[in-house]
Amino acid sequence: MIVNGYTAPNVTVWCQSISSITPNTDYAFSVWISNLNNLAQAELVFSINGQTLSNAILAPVVPNEWIQYYAVWNSGSATTANI
Repeated sequence: MIVNGYTAPNVTVWCQSISSITPNTDYAFSVWISNLNNLAQAELVFSINGQTLSNAILAPVVPNEWIQYYAVWNSGSATTANI
């Protein structure tokens, strides 16, 4: 997926709802991040059900260089996930 970011902070650029979550289960969340141009460095924050998974992640400055982001999320009592 290619996402055209936004220059203002705290803007949602992508979201998805998943309705088949098993309560009290660990889920792995992983994405690969790259930058398509060197005009600006993307800063991303991922959250599930309003719970931030980590500090901000910076995309590589060099175009087409990739980094992997990985986090584990525990569903607690949730049966849906809003990513």
